[in-house]
Amino acid sequence: MKSIKPLPPYWWKYSSSAWNDINNFFSDYKYSGNTKKNKSDEHFNEEHWCSISTGRSNASYCFTGIRCKFFIQITNRSNTLFLPYEGVIKLEKIMNVDEYKGLSPWLVDTYFQSKEVRIQEWFESDSLDLSLNKNKNVIDTLAKSLAKLHQIKSTKLLSFDIEKHLLKYQRIALNKNKNRGLKSEINSCLNNAIFKLKAYQQSSLCHYDLNLHNILFNRNKLKIIDWEYVCMGDPALDVAAIVNNFELEKESQEYFISSYRRYINKPTKIDFSDEKLSDMKLLNQYISQLWEYAQ
Repeated sequence: MKSIKPLPPYWWKYSSSAWNDINNFFSDYKYSGNTKKNKSDEHFNEEHWCSISTGRSNASYCFTGIRCKFFIQITNRSNTLFLPYEGVIKLEKIMNVDEYKGLSPWLVDTYFQSKEVRIQEWFESDSLDLSLNKNKNVIDTLAKSLAKLHQIKSTKLLSFDIEKHLLKYQRIALNKNKNRGLKSEINSCLNNAIFKLKAYQQSSLCHYDLNLHNILFNRNKLKIIDWEYVCMGDPALDVAAIVNNFELEKESQEYFISSYRRYINKPTKIDFSDEKLSDMKLLNQYISQLWEYAQ
């Protein structure tokens, strides 16, 4: 006789299949130091769920139980076409063993992952915001991590067709916005972005979603989350994203770039001019604008 799956609680606003994934995880999860399975139903209690962010493709929560704390991400499967791989990815599936091991210093532990749900360790993080301008230690750690990331050799990752992706953003944005003036702004933004693509060169493993929410830092330990955009791309665009998203002031930007270049091994031939970085900063801004239009 088949067991009856518990219905989602009244406050649950995602799919029943996503809830089944979560319920199965908590049913099987063993607390540290406890050999018995967790019989608690605390995941049914909305008070244990704290919303962190909600985007077009997913929603993120901090789940705090009596003896556990998790990062839980719920994917909106109807919007996964927005992502480069057109769905949630498992890094170990799109990378070879050595590449995946190379990334391990920046990954948080993943306890469960399905097409709709990802449950990971909760990594306590200091707030990385505009105060980054005053902390050279953090800037140096970030530059070192990014340089090492860009030097991981990849044989399996897809090259990112960024123009195709921008056209996808444009199509969604135009369908959502009927105002003629706004449509003109969207088309102008796309044209500017495509013009800047002339300086774009795919050469390295890149993250491509380096913002304040996806970089976690605590006691000189740095973790990076949300790898849905990982691909072979232009490292200068990753660097530009850091400069733009953290609004690095001139002195901090110069220190970050010089530190990044110091950690690049010469044989890898990863380098870019200040002019190219300026182009990538503008490209990053146009991409962000198109993303906002598409929301």
